[in-house]
Amino acid sequence: MPRSLVYSNGRLLVAFDERGRIRDLFYPRIGQWNHLSGHAIKFGYWIEGRFQWADQVADRNQAYGSDARVGRQSWTSEQIGLTVTIDEWIEPGDDRFIRMVTIQNDGSEDRELRFFSSHDFRINETDIGDTSFYHAASHSLIHYKDRVYLRIHIEGEGIELDQWACGIKGFGGLEGTWRDAEDGQLSMNPIAQGSVDSTCGWTVRVPARASSSFRWILTAAPDLPAVVEPRNGTEFIPWHDPSGQEPLDRMFDLSLSMLRAHIDSGGAVMAAIDSDIMETNRANYAYMWPRDGSFVALVLDRTGRSDYSRKFFNLCRSLIRDDQPFLLQKYHADGAWGATWHPWIVDGKAEVPFQQDESALMIHALGEHAKLLPDDPELDLLFQDLVCPMADHLVAYRDPETGLPLPSYDLWEERRGVHTFTVAAVIAGLRSACQMAEAVGQEPRAAWLEAANEIEDGLATRLWDPDRGCFYRRLAADGSPDRTIDASTLVVGLLHVFRGNHSDLLRSSYEAVRKALRVHSAVGGFARYEGDYYFRKSDGYPGNPWIISTLWVAQAAIRFGELDEARRWIDWTVRHASPTGMLPEQLHPETGEPLSVSPLTWSHAEFVQTILEYRAATS
Repeated sequence: MPRSLVYSNGRLLVAFDERGRIRDLFYPRIGQWNHLSGHAIKFGYWIEGRFQWADQVADRNQAYGSDARVGRQSWTSEQIGLTVTIDEWIEPGDDRFIRMVTIQNDGSEDRELRFFSSHDFRINETDIGDTSFYHAASHSLIHYKDRVYLRIHIEGEGIELDQWACGIKGFGGLEGTWRDAEDGQLSMNPIAQGSVDSTCGWTVRVPARASSSFRWILTAAPDLPAVVEPRNGTEFIPWHDPSGQEPLDRMFDLSLSMLRAHIDSGGAVMAAIDSDIMETNRANYAYMWPRDGSFVALVLDRTGRSDYSRKFFNLCRSLIRDDQPFLLQKYHADGAWGATWHPWIVDGKAEVPFQQDESALMIHALGEHAKLLPDDPELDLLFQDLVCPMADHLVAYRDPETGLPLPSYDLWEERRGVHTFTVAAVIAGLRSACQMAEAVGQEPRAAWLEAANEIEDGLATRLWDPDRGCFYRRLAADGSPDRTIDASTLVVGLLHVFRGNHSDLLRSSYEAVRKALRVHSAVGGFARYEGDYYFRKSDGYPGNPWIISTLWVAQAAIRFGELDEARRWIDWTVRHASPTGMLPEQLHPETGEPLSVSPLTWSHAEFVQTILEYRAATS
């Protein structure tokens, strides 16, 4: 189930699904660790002898306000005859998630109901050794393990927790304390340890033809004194109706908010936080891929948020070592190396598995950063510690006969070889290294520019398929061409890697991609490549439509002056966003439902990039 609302302040992240349940919760690093891992915090109510979990209400609205830091969820339950509206946000300066709940009673009689919230935490992504307990001094429920303390409490005039239950879940046949709530009365068990959950309740009275309000607050802190420390009040962020915004502007703003929401305070850019991907693989996307992060940094710099991109660059600077002058596949938020499936042995020989495009795109993003911010005081350090060693490695890691990069893994992380995408990224990276040298007052290294030119020549002569009129996807490790048409080859034009006029090659390759990868279904869009197997739903299409590949087609159309064609795919993207504006990785080709993860940071970055290019072309 995709995520519909995501809130974050760089330390605390909370994500909801379409049924109004909190399904992902990260603290104190975004992406590390998920204290719910897809399990839920959910809400319910008991009134006049009847109980209902709020996620069972069919008629639900979810939306961000015009300021996407605050969202609103609302529903009217026929069972209880009341309307519930929740405005919610994370305080920017404090690790507190606030839900301001208003219950409207349009009836002629006063009503009394008991609200419940149930919390199925797995602190640090395991249920081993958790503790939940009622903390009487602060009138709250607290879960903790190690240096993570999570507190749930209520604020409201005359309202406080008056019921609680701490118990065992998922062990010994016990379902959890949420079952205890369904008769409207909790056990009042004050503490449990091991695999535990908790549920708390509070009573709300709503006068006839009036409303009552309270605040449900989740606080995160590293220890007990900090989590129960009294605050001076709630920093209220009002919800404003966004309906007056143009859909394109609205989607642009929401995409920028999604990028910022997925960035850890230390600079790591998370690919996605949707933990439902673990239903198909016991791994997730909550990692920093330098490639994805570089695309995000490019648009953040162009939209005036270089404070985020600078932290990202500095984190990556800390990952470079003398014996490893390149970036690996992916990392945790704290810079530790992430899980991988790439082997450390190839054809019986030891080899460090890496994706050369990640280092190259990082240099390219830094070069663009230097163009926009030539007075950035950190450029010298970034150039010396990050650009120079990586650029030198790009020059050295080449075939002495062809001049092309040696084999590495592709951007889709599926196969090893000499990939057109990687080759284009290396050319762009080496030229950006030269430009950045000039920006910091140094003479560009001749080897960088010479290598970029040699690789460009090899791209035009060795990676061009005259039969299909497009660029090969790759040359396999044995040198044989892979003629699969791949949308990623469009970056040859998008990164402007040719010095001369090769518009005939670029146009031909663009047309080949459009023809071969178009998904001819009611959903439409473009697949990644011919025969894409990842989450494949039908052999009747080249693959599922991807947001990224469709937006690359739109960007290429802009470069060729086909603005109506570009707008067609921009509008397609807006139509296939979720009702709250989330962009997934890919879509079901026949139903349009999101597949894999949603939201995907890279999808939102490509949308922002496409709109920036489109606005520049139409201004």
